Amino acid sequence: PAASMEVARGGHTAVSLDNGDVLVVGGSNNGPFLAEAELFSAATSIWQSAGSLHRARSSPTVIALPNERVLVAAGDNGTTTEILDLGVAGSGTSSSSSSSGGTSSSSSGGTSSSSGGTGVSGNWVFGPPMNRGHQGALGALLPSGAAMVVDRDATEILDPTTNTWSLLPGTVGAGLASAIATLADGRVLVAGGRGSDK
Repeated sequence: PAASMEVARGGHTAVSLDNGDVLVVGGSNNGPFLAEAELFSAATSIWQSAGSLHRARSSPTVIALPNERVLVAAGDNGTTTEILDLGVAGSGTSSSSSSSGGTSSSSSGGTSSSSGGTGVSGNWVFGPPMNRGHQGALGALLPSGAAMVVDRDATEILDPTTNTWSLLPGTVGAGLASAIATLADGRVLVAGGRGSDK
């Protein structure tokens, strides 16, 4: 069996990295939201600290970036995003899941602006702010390299060239344990959710 995590939690999000490692972010432990992140090593089956985010988050949206970084958005009732430079993840796609529903994949994100707690091989830094807050949102990588975050009320897309988020209409029924996937032709499929057949 794998070793136990350093911090017990629920309502967190886990993202699978290309090298087989798994990053777990946020959640709660019968109390306030957690800021701590942990990295599971596929090679050693051991958990280690991946530092602390600037903002504690529950059910955040987590997207693995192709350039060995991870983007974290939503889950804090605010508009902030954060980026961790792992220095251990390869390029390409990856997937993530939330203990309370939702998935995300890879993207290329923007540059960061301020440093935070020490991570596995880098620091958590603030990324570009979103236009509105999201809770229980889904995330996906678009073929263009842009990152997309979507919930039932709004969709936002991060342009990696301008490092800014654009606000679009939401997807009815998105969130609440629905799932998201980027199709081979570039379209994004959002399916299911609590009480939804869409």
